Amino acid sequence: MLPKCNITETLDSYKYCVEAPFVSFQDITIDVSERYMTISLQKRVKTYGKVLKKEINNGLYNRSFLLPRSCFPNEMRGSLKDGILEIILPKVSLCLPLIIVEDVDYKENKIITL
Repeated sequence: MLPKCNITETLDSYKYCVEAPFVSFQDITIDVSERYMTISLQKRVKTYGKVLKKEINNGLYNRSFLLPRSCFPNEMRGSLKDGILEIILPKVSLCLPLIIVEDVDYKENKIITL
């Protein structure tokens, strides 16, 4: 079973929110290779006494994502709070040169800089 995930985009980053109940930060592995990010979660649920019904399973869960070309995975940040793993991948900032366009107003014989 795959952990559920929401992916959102802001002006400067992508945010991946992955359900991770019963998972501690030490049981999370994030691997990025080429353009793929794989999240591995090791769920460990302790039971005490005689088990009458079991719906929460222990085990290793993996989820892979194809990363957008505009993200910068080397600077990813992550946090785990209330059973939600949040991973933030910053976008690559594009530094474009400032282009000054000049237009000539022939009626008043002056140059207008935009």
